[in-house]
Amino acid sequence: MTSVERVGLRGAVLCVGTSNGKVPGNWVRRGMMRSKLIAAALAVGLLAGCGGFFPPLTTTTTSTSTSTGDYVYIVNQTTNSVSGFAVGASVLSATTGSPVTLAGAVASSSAASVAVSRQNTFVYVGGQGGIGCFAIGSDGSLTPVAGSNLSSTGNFVSLDTSPDGQWLVGLDAVNHSINIYGITASTGLLTLNGTATAYPLAMAGNLSVAQAVRFAPTGTYVGLALGTSGDVVYPFTTSSGVLGLGQEIQFQATGTNTSDTALTFDATGAYLYVARLVSGVGNSRVASYSINSSGVPALAHTVATGDAPFSVMIDNSGTYLYAANRGSGNVSGYTIANGVLTALPGSPYASGLSATALVEDNTHKYVIAAAANGSSDYTMYSFDALSAGKLDAVSVGASGTDPAGSIAIAATH
Repeated sequence: MTSVERVGLRGAVLCVGTSNGKVPGNWVRRGMMRSKLIAAALAVGLLAGCGGFFPPLTTTTTSTSTSTGDYVYIVNQTTNSVSGFAVGASVLSATTGSPVTLAGAVASSSAASVAVSRQNTFVYVGGQGGIGCFAIGSDGSLTPVAGSNLSSTGNFVSLDTSPDGQWLVGLDAVNHSINIYGITASTGLLTLNGTATAYPLAMAGNLSVAQAVRFAPTGTYVGLALGTSGDVVYPFTTSSGVLGLGQEIQFQATGTNTSDTALTFDATGAYLYVARLVSGVGNSRVASYSINSSGVPALAHTVATGDAPFSVMIDNSGTYLYAANRGSGNVSGYTIANGVLTALPGSPYASGLSATALVEDNTHKYVIAAAANGSSDYTMYSFDALSAGKLDAVSVGASGTDPAGSIAIAATH
């Protein structure tokens, strides 16, 4: 294909996650979005992947959307808020009442994750203390849903919704688990369906650290990025919301100098792509894994990316993959061919400082990158008219008081 399309996170309920754990070594936790701390973390390699450390937020590519609005939602960790934007021609315009200050279960300065319901009716925000829920208005504005907030001892560093719209999964960095919630479509209320251990300590001899959870667009797999312990792929039964036995992905060379921070599946679930942070300038990679009919992953290919990648997304056409590089403050782009990645022209593309999260809007015309350390909080890209897949920056802006600690992003589907 010569055109580029991608489905973003779209829905009427938004959930955001937060983190307030201790900082091991020289790592910066998600809940500590201060400029000098981020700079220090970037300098040491950002590897250990402590539970709340800037987990990446990307979208899945399949939805059962019923709304037609084109909106983007950004979680601002430093200012403890969620900003809503309507997507226009090469510009984002703030929705009514934006930014919305977080309260209740997620009323802290360490919000970390966000997801939109597949019907584009709710936004879920998760973090330290629970998950909050907002209804999406006809103009994209957010209104808290009374009685919907979930209180928890957990730290929900990453959220995702199932392609059929029935389930929300939250990766909990405190209780070392995945929580699976049933979504009540009419109200956005969440009902706990079960939990599964997300920290197989034997994987690489290291304490696993939650980074990201993602559904395959087919709904048949759930993938986890667990920092220095690698990744796990679980079979998922959409009719019951039950996880099967996980298949672990271990590093060929173990050690604390490598940390998997984000992941995404292709449209068929045949390949899994992993953002792999490796200490040292120029050492980080994106790795692809083929997944056989039994759900067993096998390393297929690796390619160099910018420093400290913390988000990966595949465009709607399935032709291109993009990685947000927090360490180098840019976005790398690649063509995809049977799991093999090749750098796009002009890649990497400049972004704000500490680019951490990516999303594509639901018209598949734009990619938006959120930058945790601002300058600017977000960069909006269009797809180049002459060079397929290449990103052209068309606008930048603030999602709060720049730097707002823009750590997570989601779009309507």
